[in-house]
Amino acid sequence: LNLASHQFRKEVMSKASSSKQTGGTMPLLMKMFAPIRAIILIISMLSYGMCLVLIFWPLLFRKQLALVNKLMGPLYDSIYFMNFIWFRAWLSCCNLNAMLDPGPFNDARMKSMLKEGRKNGKIYVLVPNHQSPLDGLMMGMVMLLWRLEWAVGWAMDQWIRRTPIGWACNMRGDVFILQAANGGSAEKALKVLQDGLTYMLERGRRFIVIFPEGGYYFKRFAKSMKWIEANRPGWKPLKNTVSPRWSGLAAVVERLRKEGRFGGIVPITMTYQSTPQKPVEMGEALTGIPEGRDHVTLRSRVLASSDVPSGHDDNRTDFEKWLYDLFAEMDDEIERDLDSFKQCKERGLDIEKHSRFKGMLQSRWPFPLALVILIAESLFLAPACVYFWLKIITLGTLL
Repeated sequence: LNLASHQFRKEVMSKASSSKQTGGTMPLLMKMFAPIRAIILIISMLSYGMCLVLIFWPLLFRKQLALVNKLMGPLYDSIYFMNFIWFRAWLSCCNLNAMLDPGPFNDARMKSMLKEGRKNGKIYVLVPNHQSPLDGLMMGMVMLLWRLEWAVGWAMDQWIRRTPIGWACNMRGDVFILQAANGGSAEKALKVLQDGLTYMLERGRRFIVIFPEGGYYFKRFAKSMKWIEANRPGWKPLKNTVSPRWSGLAAVVERLRKEGRFGGIVPITMTYQSTPQKPVEMGEALTGIPEGRDHVTLRSRVLASSDVPSGHDDNRTDFEKWLYDLFAEMDDEIERDLDSFKQCKERGLDIEKHSRFKGMLQSRWPFPLALVILIAESLFLAPACVYFWLKIITLGTLL
């Protein structure tokens, strides 16, 4: 179905191009449909955010109500499939295909480490690069495929708190950090992160997501490289990533090590076909990402705690250099993917069939199916959540 829909999109775009040259109506129809698609996606996002609030509000009373503790685990498991469908349908309607490297899912070391983490309470820190406003949704796809969504705590920018998903994240106890560029300070950000980490550990989080770059590539790259040239001469210049900010990650690593719960770090490399210099924006996603910018790869691996240097202040230089070298490796990975995207374009090859991408998990569904799912979710999911919680309250009364 994915291949068929991909071929169909190619034909549609080809017809649209020829119609434009001949003054046909195809481009006009596509432009007319774009606002409708945007409205559907926005309504879907709002209703989904409200549903998450309905689902997560009992967490506010978790310490007071024993019944909430008893029910929340099974509840999270029961809505896992619903979340995966929503994320996948939303991205498919945006015409974005997330391609995930299947290696980590089948890797024996990954499975043993995750099993050890669940058994011994070890916590892993997920470290992705940051290129687009859609990175959060991409990470959501990864978490859901790993079946980790409800064991994950997020550290994110303050502005996300004002979005529908931010409402639910706030109730889950995720951390919102005000950056210095917006009036914050490094000291206050570290304190918020430490306090948030305590809250996450109390709620049983096993994975923590931190974006060490601290902002989008296109906003920080020039300033970041200028600082590296002036203050870290001899370090390898980056091309597709930004010099990571080490202090927040170091504080988390040291805190977990001190409590004997640090399991390791999982770097996740995201590569957008649109290239880091021209990121996919949310507005573009709402109206439909055009072909040639509609693929993103996600690759990951596991670094055991023994592979990660100390994050203590006395070891600041070593940790900073280690983290920078890690992002330099991710930079090279992005460059290889971008070269492969370019080869596909020059040779007219389907990206999914290229040797570098062959076998990767494809997330995009045919657009009609994804649209039907989103409309159904917008119409029925919110009332269904209310009904579900009435049932839970009734069950609690009976118990």
